Amino acid sequence: MTFLEQEAHRVELNSNERGGLGDGKLTFGGGGPISIQLSMMNRLPNGESGYPLGPVHARSEKGKSFTLHGCKVYGHAIYADYLIAGDVPDAEFQRIDIRYSDISEWFLQWRTIDGVVGEKLTWSGLPQKISADFDDANRRFHLTTEYVGYVGHNGKDHVLHEYIEFAIRPASGRLTAQDAKEKAMEFACLLSILIAQPVSILAVTVQTQAGRNFALYFPTFRPVVRDTSINDFLRDCFTQKHWLDAYWESVIQKYFQSAHRKIRWMRLAGMQRYEGFWEYKTLGYVSLLDSYVSHNLLKKIVVPPRAKSMSKLQDALNGVSPRLDSRMLTDVLDAVRQAFSHLQEATFPEKYATAIASTDADIVKIINITGENFRLIKKVRDKIAHGDAIELKEAEFQQIHIVVTRIELLLTYWAYVDFGLSKGDFLKGLKSPFNRLRRLAQVDEKHLARVTDAAAFFALDADGFGHLSSYSGSGVFACFTEGPNREITFSEHYTQMHKDWHMGHHKGVFTADQIFGVSPDVVRHVSHMYVECEGKALEFHSAYIFDESKLAAACPASVPVVKVEAPERGGANEF
Repeated sequence: MTFLEQEAHRVELNSNERGGLGDGKLTFGGGGPISIQLSMMNRLPNGESGYPLGPVHARSEKGKSFTLHGCKVYGHAIYADYLIAGDVPDAEFQRIDIRYSDISEWFLQWRTIDGVVGEKLTWSGLPQKISADFDDANRRFHLTTEYVGYVGHNGKDHVLHEYIEFAIRPASGRLTAQDAKEKAMEFACLLSILIAQPVSILAVTVQTQAGRNFALYFPTFRPVVRDTSINDFLRDCFTQKHWLDAYWESVIQKYFQSAHRKIRWMRLAGMQRYEGFWEYKTLGYVSLLDSYVSHNLLKKIVVPPRAKSMSKLQDALNGVSPRLDSRMLTDVLDAVRQAFSHLQEATFPEKYATAIASTDADIVKIINITGENFRLIKKVRDKIAHGDAIELKEAEFQQIHIVVTRIELLLTYWAYVDFGLSKGDFLKGLKSPFNRLRRLAQVDEKHLARVTDAAAFFALDADGFGHLSSYSGSGVFACFTEGPNREITFSEHYTQMHKDWHMGHHKGVFTADQIFGVSPDVVRHVSHMYVECEGKALEFHSAYIFDESKLAAACPASVPVVKVEAPERGGANEF
């Protein structure tokens, strides 16, 4: 029994409190509610509605047994909070096992199977297990992850099934069905934020005190079904499991200690699966941003009397007779200022500005929510909240989707910090050009490259920058020569040679010395570089830089020369 499947059964019903209840139709699954539509001939008293009913046992026509807990009666229907596949009257357990969508693929991406089918197969690269103790609501729990694998049969075919389960045990006492639901959803929330993808619950198994295992179901988020024909899930993940192997226990502990967990982080994870009208998505993310910055600024600010009013009062006091001396005048003004000052809640822009001021400056610059961006999303949020027409310009409408993703990215960074992860951990995920948040947020790519050492940077004066800008198409095949002081010069000669080589449709892998006909120590490849001048920049990919002192011959005199001053080494990743 999984959370993906929607099931319906004709069942006979029995209650410990009321005995036989007749028959009905039991439906559950797909994230939806658990309900039993009773026949008109049911044995429940008429006229009563919304009253609780103890555990209800249901047996299907095919002999399947179900136990429903947390039942309430509404008219001719019973709704339940939990359903267990089996006869389990006491909902107390010693362990729960949870299986999530897509997470097994995330865990097992480096797993390989070697050997010969029919002889011997060997598994290698299995993921490191997570083992963590954590506290929640004055109770201690232990989490482990376990690899599960088995072979199924489909006619003549053998099908290998592999997945990862999250097993949770209490340090003492027992787990309830509510514990199982809360922990399953809370870990789904944590995983969703870490990988920036919606994680759904696929299955939950509970283990009774007698050691027997039963499947548990409860209403929750509808599972997000992924198109497995498009193999882009792993590259879309914001972080990778093995990057966190040294931090899992700390991350889990801080997550369960977080004041944001039950409201802001749960909502952030929930918003990832939102597929409705863009206005409500905007309202959701901006309200979530408002909630976060408001929580971190609990103190109200003291608002003094207006400066203009105090100035008028001072002028009036200067005109009284007998005249006040300077000390008495200061004392009177201070007394008035104190008497008429009042506490006031900071506004959303003020709270946001405070939160941004305390956020790492590099992260703020990379995510790039500009003042204009903030004014736009605040205006849209206010219009939606008050039911007014938004009336966006075409450019604003296109921008709003980018800004909303930037807000999601900023909230994700704050969540990472809240979980005890570092700026470097966050940037390691953001550095990947494939993940969804980076693509849709249109981050400041140049500053991201600078901070992560993903590109080399060189400076250039205005004249040289203008000349370099005039070389059309030089951003892909650009070549430079480098002098003894790291002063580089654009080489039209080698750039043309590079273009001609690629236009020649050469097959196979070739090295720079083969392309240019120079020895390997003369030229180096720089995968990504920027040339900057007064806030402007030219970007180059797959550039080549030649050591001027080692070149056998100088560039032809007719070749235009553009000199580029390079900063000192350090902070450039050159290949």
